[in-house]
Amino acid sequence: MSEINLDPLLRKKKDKVGHPSENLQKKQKINKVNKEKDDSFSENPKKSTNSGKSNKEKNVVQSENSPKQTKTDIQDQIDIKDEQEDADLGQLKESKVRSKEKTKQIKKTRKNKAPSFWNIALIILIALVVAGSAYLAFFQTVPLPLIIQKVENIITEKPTDKSKEEAVNLNKPIIDNKSTDKTTDNLKKEIVNLTKTKIDIQSTDKTADNIKEETVNLTKQTNNNKSSVKTTDKLKEENVNSTKTVNDIEKPSKQDIDKQELDCDNIQLMLQKQGFAYREKLIQTGVAEKLIIGFEKGNTSIISPSCLKVLSSITIPDDDSIGNIFIKRKSFSALLKLFSHSDINITEQAIKILYSIIVKTRRADIPNTNKDLYFTILNETGGIKDIIELFNSNRSQYSRDLSALCIGILYEYKSVKDEIVKPEILEQILTISQIGDNQIKTTAQQVHDSISRNKKDQKKNSNEIDLEPILQDLKQPLEGTKEDIKRILHDQDSGCQIISQLIHRKQDNETIQGVINSGVIQQILKILENRDVEDISLSLPETVYLAMSFTGDEIVQQVIDMKPYGGFFRLFDHSNLRVKQVAISSIYALLLTGARQSQFSQIHPHVPEIQQYTGNSKLYELFQKESDQFLKDLSAVCIGLMYQMQEIQHPSIKQDIIRHLKTILSSNPYLKEISFQALKGLANNQKNFQEIMRDVDFDDIAEDLNIKQIGNQEQINKIKSLQIKHCLLLSALLDRKKATEMRQNIIDSGIVNALLRILDTQPINSIASEYVHALFNMIVYSSDLLMKQIYEMNALPILLKFVNHTDMRVQSDTTFSLIQMLLAGARSDNINKIHPYFNSLHESGGIIQLIDLFKTSKNRQSVKETSAMCLGIIFKGQKIADSFLREEVIKQLQNIAADVNPVKSEAAKYALENLIIVDEDTAMDHASEYNVDGGLLSLGEFIFLELLSEMELPQDVRQFLILNKKTYKLILHPRFARIIQSIIQIRHIFIIKEAQQGSSDGNTFFHSNKNEWCTIAIDPIISEGLVKIEVMFENTGGWDSRIIGFADASCSFAVSNRPSDDGNRVRTVRYYRNGDIGHVTDRTIGNQKYANGQRIGIEVDMTTIPRKVTFFVDDDEQPNVVIGIPEAIRFWAFTLQDSSYFTVTKFERLIQSTAKGVEGSKALEWGKEWK
Repeated sequence: MSEINLDPLLRKKKDKVGHPSENLQKKQKINKVNKEKDDSFSENPKKSTNSGKSNKEKNVVQSENSPKQTKTDIQDQIDIKDEQEDADLGQLKESKVRSKEKTKQIKKTRKNKAPSFWNIALIILIALVVAGSAYLAFFQTVPLPLIIQKVENIITEKPTDKSKEEAVNLNKPIIDNKSTDKTTDNLKKEIVNLTKTKIDIQSTDKTADNIKEETVNLTKQTNNNKSSVKTTDKLKEENVNSTKTVNDIEKPSKQDIDKQELDCDNIQLMLQKQGFAYREKLIQTGVAEKLIIGFEKGNTSIISPSCLKVLSSITIPDDDSIGNIFIKRKSFSALLKLFSHSDINITEQAIKILYSIIVKTRRADIPNTNKDLYFTILNETGGIKDIIELFNSNRSQYSRDLSALCIGILYEYKSVKDEIVKPEILEQILTISQIGDNQIKTTAQQVHDSISRNKKDQKKNSNEIDLEPILQDLKQPLEGTKEDIKRILHDQDSGCQIISQLIHRKQDNETIQGVINSGVIQQILKILENRDVEDISLSLPETVYLAMSFTGDEIVQQVIDMKPYGGFFRLFDHSNLRVKQVAISSIYALLLTGARQSQFSQIHPHVPEIQQYTGNSKLYELFQKESDQFLKDLSAVCIGLMYQMQEIQHPSIKQDIIRHLKTILSSNPYLKEISFQALKGLANNQKNFQEIMRDVDFDDIAEDLNIKQIGNQEQINKIKSLQIKHCLLLSALLDRKKATEMRQNIIDSGIVNALLRILDTQPINSIASEYVHALFNMIVYSSDLLMKQIYEMNALPILLKFVNHTDMRVQSDTTFSLIQMLLAGARSDNINKIHPYFNSLHESGGIIQLIDLFKTSKNRQSVKETSAMCLGIIFKGQKIADSFLREEVIKQLQNIAADVNPVKSEAAKYALENLIIVDEDTAMDHASEYNVDGGLLSLGEFIFLELLSEMELPQDVRQFLILNKKTYKLILHPRFARIIQSIIQIRHIFIIKEAQQGSSDGNTFFHSNKNEWCTIAIDPIISEGLVKIEVMFENTGGWDSRIIGFADASCSFAVSNRPSDDGNRVRTVRYYRNGDIGHVTDRTIGNQKYANGQRIGIEVDMTTIPRKVTFFVDDDEQPNVVIGIPEAIRFWAFTLQDSSYFTVTKFERLIQSTAKGVEGSKALEWGKEWK
């Protein structure tokens, strides 16, 4: 019978430190016995065959082949080993003697029988349980951050002065641990008794004494692993020694590395025990990131396989959490450096982790994947080269397979170069697709097909792909033999995959518009509506879905016009889950576009078409029968969007859908947001609103919001998730509704107080935007009386903390909440009195805070505007003492007064009308004083105001006002703000030469419904002063579908021409969407690119020599400026996409330039070639 190897269960014991004389005696005795063993081995000829074996194997052979030992010999050996063990095992000696006597008796009678296998296995099992209990007790007692900090310090070879203290603190909880019910002595006795009772001491090649000896060793080792064996003094002594060792040498000691492995083994045990919940805890508490930092900074030779296994266990393909840590660090070096590790197991774990991160990006049902970010980071840091080198090294089949798949996935939708994706890599991926497990086989097959097509298709420009053959393939009816039908289906599938890859690569409106214009999308929709469902492959609906995913609402509207709902609803009966997921995702995209077009406040425009296909019933049926959570969630959202402003008439459907939407408010951020939008639309119908309110108890919500966010990270996250769910529900109920009674109930319940407490006590950066948004919805639509109640809860100082927040949504919500509360307070009192909130805000330091925000917010225009408006309102009926600050605030308010946002402009106008601008002792107290003393009375009482109104430049107004004190006092007159606004504001005119170009409505020009070049000049001509225009494009496509610029005043633009056509190249300056600037030459780089929805500004300064133009994007000054421009210019804007449009958001004269100069600024001279 072969010997059972107990080594994996045993841990190496440290030599005990005793008295020097005792140690010497022990050593001499041990040497003597060892010598006797060596002599006996040399006399046995069989031992010569064991020279190449390991020590463990030699010991086994020794026990099998050595001659029988005498009772005295055995006793001597056991005594020596007893002296080497812990003193607290002395109690086992007596049982050992009894066991030996019993052994001798049984040996004589049962000499030829082997010990029972099951008895030995039972001993091993009990030892494992004891050891496992010790591990778990240790791990459950020690806080995770402390364990992982030790691990990180060891990995990164950074011993600290506090290591001794940390070691003692780490072990204190272990000493006090009460998790085990049995004392160490009891455990020892139990195993000894078990040895005596259970082991059939039978005759074998291995003596009963040897078996018992291993059992005793196992017992001792188990007790060493239990934290309760060591005394406090001994722990401190060992920790001090450990500290000295760590501090005295560069690398951590083996003892520390062993502790590191033990910590990670314990984490692994808890992962196996608690699963996903514990994985989330590791990520949220920062353990995962600390591991990655440790691997990144540490010495690869001492990186523990146990710690790497922990990271591998928590890296799963369904979640981006670990991938996001690498994105945050902008490096995968923690894994890449392990590719060359001497231990192939560590290398395989590293490539497995990287593969698990990357493969997740292939799942189309999970939005916002990170493939491009992964590719960029790996490409820029040499990581792709490292993966290829790992593949070429051929260290193991496993590492070769996964490295090939990683390269394949990264380049799946990119231009493929032979020097990167070599034929060998492609062949390896093909091999995996044939012999791998099912999941990897599918991935490998898809990646191989994609790269093969890419390599074939990229030989010609992607814009030159001939879509006509694909369209003809799609038009082929499924007729002929089985082989004919199979070939047709294959050709159609391949054609759709080519188009999908094209859309993935380009991701712009121009490409997608070309696909739509070709008729391919229309033909696919016909197939979806008419073909046998099971004959429809995934690539067909996926092509339509991708065409809607990478574009704007204008192209989705073209798909909507093709009446696509019928085909997608049919796919709910498909047997392929992925096909159904693409179908519901497509329906959601269609419904969301319609909801946005109706601003979530009208009956959904798609309802009639959906009802033609009984789509509401099919959506509900899918919701009921499907177990897939993605299908269930999205079908509920689709029903919610469809019934915005309209009652869900069937009671059970209404209850089920609204209940589910409320449930997923606590889901992932993506589902949370779309379920909130769906509930917000439903709440606009009174019957739906009543159903939403059915189980809403404001007192319960207040109670939940008052729960303090304390405990471990997992507990805090649960509390926050519940509170955020309540905040979203409140926002959905309150959105754009007066609902005075409900708002009063919310205040009375204590919800507002609870929200303010959270905002006041929690760290600002840890507060989710949903808390602030709920308070915003509570404030901005409330009556002045309700806002006064909120003010009395000390709301203003709390809200002020968030004015400078980095999250734009939080900042915006805070801004409008503050302004509305201050305006409500100002309106509540007589116009001649000071603001009722001034004193309390001043006492709380709020006034100083507003002034500091105004002075220090040079680079954040929104913060400067907010602080200026708040100061202007709160100083109602008062004077800002600091004259320089007062002048700057007034200038800012004058600019805001012309803003297109009505809330901001009205607030600024109110502030200007009620702010005392000059000293009261010099104020005019009679209407006649607004005239010149004597001589001009016949011209009218307000002749100076009339003179001001005739001026065209703000600079002239300023010069006039500072003539003397009396003219400066004109600024106090109520008409002054309106006069200034009329001077500053420029009324623009769009030069539309033919109706086919498009039409205008107020500040907006709408492109026609055709894709044609269209350049629109904007009058008036600018020839003096400082002028700034801001334009915002919407629904424009990719490439050069939006351009803004200026031209020589003599320049004219023909219909259907680009701005540079007909010799206008040298007479225009063109600012393209990608940031390039064109003039005589195309194109000079350096400025920021801009997108739909961004404000592109052009400031023309005719007062400087040379005359100058500066560009802005969302108030950010751009480095490339143009100098030496003509004496007179006009602005223009260019669009291409049908139904696109642009809006002039600002066109005004300035008192002084907003251009301050930026680092790297470059002056480009008009009429010259630019580099």
